[in-house]
Amino acid sequence: MNQATKPRKRIAVKFPSTKNNTLIKVLKYSLLAGLSVFITSHSLTQIITPPKIPQNIGFISPKKTYYQAHKDNYNTLFFGSSRVLNHINPEVIDQVAKSEGLEISSYNFGIPAIREIHSYVLLRDVLQDAPEHLEWVFIEISLDKGYEPIANARTKRSIYWHTFSNTRIAIEYIINSEESAFNKAILISSHILPYIYHQLNIGIISNHLWPSETQSLESQRDQKIYEANKGFLGITSNHYNDLRQLFLADQFDYQKDVKKLINYHKNRTEKDNDLPDNKRILLSKIIDTVHAAGATPFFIITPTLNTAQDLYQAHEEDLIPTLFAYNNPSDYPQFYDAENRHDPEHLNIQTANNFSQELAQDFIQAIKTKNF
Repeated sequence: MNQATKPRKRIAVKFPSTKNNTLIKVLKYSLLAGLSVFITSHSLTQIITPPKIPQNIGFISPKKTYYQAHKDNYNTLFFGSSRVLNHINPEVIDQVAKSEGLEISSYNFGIPAIREIHSYVLLRDVLQDAPEHLEWVFIEISLDKGYEPIANARTKRSIYWHTFSNTRIAIEYIINSEESAFNKAILISSHILPYIYHQLNIGIISNHLWPSETQSLESQRDQKIYEANKGFLGITSNHYNDLRQLFLADQFDYQKDVKKLINYHKNRTEKDNDLPDNKRILLSKIIDTVHAAGATPFFIITPTLNTAQDLYQAHEEDLIPTLFAYNNPSDYPQFYDAENRHDPEHLNIQTANNFSQELAQDFIQAIKTKNF
């Protein structure tokens, strides 16, 4: 007797939905396309090496173009931030030197808001083709944490110098610092965006689509810097008049900072703190770069509200052989009189000329006594 055959149980087979499958493919191909673009762009930058300082970099390119055409006329260069650009007048330096029987011909390579790693990169790139008779190089530098502001990350100025090797210098500076691991990660990440833009060569497109406030300021001042006297751009009463009026109207915070700076110098002792390794390494690179160009490095602290503690420490450790310091209001009250300043960190043009004369006299004295 035949047993009835039991019906077979059907097994439902689930196939991936067409929608999910398509999404995975899109993501996969997008990732591959992005990776391909990155590799291709990176390879092209290695094969077709861009100039160290391109022609379209705000603040920097106009000065570099003028300097390049006249560089062999100079034997003294000044590097630093706006406190060099706005405070050191080469004409005054040269005239004072000439009155003392010395032939000094100087050029101001100050760049507004330049930071420590970029300062070193610019110094190195400029001195790779140094003036024929270069003798003296002044450096003003603020040794901070190594942060690159996000507002600057999309500017051509930030993107151009973030090559692989320069970004590595920035990352090493941060890694060798005394910051916490969390802070180091944040600081390092601030250099990743301009590095990616540099490798992808998308900086120009980004600037047109999403222009930043920093970029707008660059374009406004390019021509002024280009026409500046030997690189010097003094601040007159017509510059940023609203900012000056605001500074004069509210002196509380400024005077508080001046008193704090006076107290710092009163209480400062040698060997207050050991200089962190990252700052020592960077200063050594700067000094080596100047020596390689056949010149003598001088470091300078302008009449700033910053204590510049690291530079004092480096000098006391004999890492910096010569330091010209003018940030003690007790010694230089004329530079901290509010009437002589344009804002908390900048002198007006008249006081800048007086400061240049003071610096020139100290410079000449150091040369004559060979105190360097």
